[in-house]
Amino acid sequence: MLREACEEIGLVLAVEDLIWRKQFKRGVFFAAHLPEDAETRIVFGDEGQGWMLMHAEAYVARPEAIPHFADMVRRYLNQ
Repeated sequence: MLREACEEIGLVLAVEDLIWRKQFKRGVFFAAHLPEDAETRIVFGDEGQGWMLMHAEAYVARPEAIPHFADMVRRYLNQ
């Protein structure tokens, strides 16, 4: 189980669920393609203001995207 995914968003992911991962200075970025019903298992604590699902391409194009996260997503998309 990937502890961080479980602690941050309530998803239990096995290493086998990952399709891509890369070490960056700020930590490890990983990607997993999950079934649509995985959305119903996402549970956040009281941090943050809200969330939404979007395509990765839409995220990196958003002016509000966090620059270093957008860079990680771009690298995944360009692999």
